[in-house]
Amino acid sequence: MTLDSKKIMKTKTILISLCLLFASAGFAHNRPFERFAEKNDVTSMQIAPAMLRMMGSFNVIGGVDISGLMNSIESIQMLSTTSPARAEQMQREFSQFATAHYEELIGLVQGENDINVFADMHGDIIRKLILFMKSGSSFTAILVAGNFSVQEIQEMMEVVSVDIN
Repeated sequence: MTLDSKKIMKTKTILISLCLLFASAGFAHNRPFERFAEKNDVTSMQIAPAMLRMMGSFNVIGGVDISGLMNSIESIQMLSTTSPARAEQMQREFSQFATAHYEELIGLVQGENDINVFADMHGDIIRKLILFMKSGSSFTAILVAGNFSVQEIQEMMEVVSVDIN
């Protein structure tokens, strides 16, 4: 190797290392579900597909009726807190994450209740659905992964809007 080749290799190695460092830092920041699941004042629940099949008639997660989606769901992750400071932090970070990576389907503010629904859309198919609910000093975030039609989501959201009113 010549001196120039060594310089080029060293420069490439440094650039690759920096890219990996920034990518991993960005990835960690973009994953509020994983980050907040580790906090002491946050209740975390993750439901795998095998458990969903065993749940049978259980069809309400975080107050949301998901019975129409049960066959399309791959996993569910839910985080909840009643800590006012943590609720504010979670609402801020989840909102930033969702608006950067997902399409907003619904935003509803009614008194102390604030509900947002975001989706990862691929044509008429929704791969991920994120629901946030803030009420007073509590905050709940639900991530539902799967393959849903827009019609399935509309039916679920009709149930949510009826429950709110």
